[in-house]
Amino acid sequence: MLFALRSAGSSVHLASCESTTENPWTDQARAWLAQEACVDGLSVFTQPARRPLRGLPERAWSYMKRRAGGLAQRVEPSASDSTTVEMRRWFRQLVAGRSWDRIVMNYVGFSPLLPESTRGARTVLETHDLVSLHAKMSRAIARYIPDGPIFEPDALPEHALELGFYDDLALQADDAEYRGIDRYDVALAITTSEAVAMRAHTRHARIVTIPMPGVPAARRAEHGTSALFPMGPHAFNLQGYAWFVRRVLPRIRIACPGFELGVSGTLYRHTTLTYRENVRILGFVADPRQLWGLARFLVNPVFGGTGQPIKTIEGMASGIPPVILERFAHAAPVQHGVNGFIARDEHDFADHCVHLWNDPQLCWRMGQAAIETIERTCSRAQFVTQVSEALA
Repeated sequence: MLFALRSAGSSVHLASCESTTENPWTDQARAWLAQEACVDGLSVFTQPARRPLRGLPERAWSYMKRRAGGLAQRVEPSASDSTTVEMRRWFRQLVAGRSWDRIVMNYVGFSPLLPESTRGARTVLETHDLVSLHAKMSRAIARYIPDGPIFEPDALPEHALELGFYDDLALQADDAEYRGIDRYDVALAITTSEAVAMRAHTRHARIVTIPMPGVPAARRAEHGTSALFPMGPHAFNLQGYAWFVRRVLPRIRIACPGFELGVSGTLYRHTTLTYRENVRILGFVADPRQLWGLARFLVNPVFGGTGQPIKTIEGMASGIPPVILERFAHAAPVQHGVNGFIARDEHDFADHCVHLWNDPQLCWRMGQAAIETIERTCSRAQFVTQVSEALA
């Protein structure tokens, strides 16, 4: 986003609330901003955000939230307001200090930072998902994921592995989140489906769909040894992993005894996974180029929540053909049989994995097609153009 703003000819001042993230500003981060000349100025709010029982170790606080159930839900800040009085005062003083043409927020929870009058500045919200909807979905599956340092996929009940698990719950984003979105002149949605939901629940904001951009590699990297599944620290990944190893992997193993699922990343509430035949735990890989170099192809078995389009598009940009579920086919430019495979169910998913595993040349051809697709449909250059049009 910073690259797009600068490419559009904007002078950019970055305001960051360090108290709302687990990643504080470092000298390295500041040096990167200066080296890349992304911004003309940087203001950081550093006062820790207040929360109940402040001072408890993070592990103890997380444990109490899980055990408290409904109480924890009441005391946690809502998805539409992640601010404090001090943060709001700091931001309003910052905005009042000079005249701004645009105010761009990257999270709906920061909407209360906007002053009542922006003195003619147009306001833009960048969204990555519907936060309150995915929070409800996360709570729905988290209740079935046991505590403990080691995650055991067999602990999840069968109904939690049904692809219609979230459909049956009929969950919706909170009205308060839509009201937060509607405070802006323009809201950027990452997928068409979320843009449709936003338009149906807002009156003022103009909703624009701008997909996650990728940076296409010059060519497909050498083949790795794993069907790669990059995980993130939320419950949806563990649900997708359990679905894969219980419903997909046994079918793959029949045709491909040597198949290897490589699992990278950090886990949700756990430090590792139980031993599973045909599964290799890669841990956290800091360098994305090294990560994609471990893959023959990408598997994305997650069927709830957030993150699917990002990891799929980044993998495709690196020349890694993906296997994804049909319910998320709209979120990434996957052309079935051309640059990846789209599966309807566990039978399809296993068949496509077997097909790619047994045909390295097909992986190579699809990987090259994936790079070309990202270049054609959601490159960084196109992202710059789309952001420029939205700002205009």
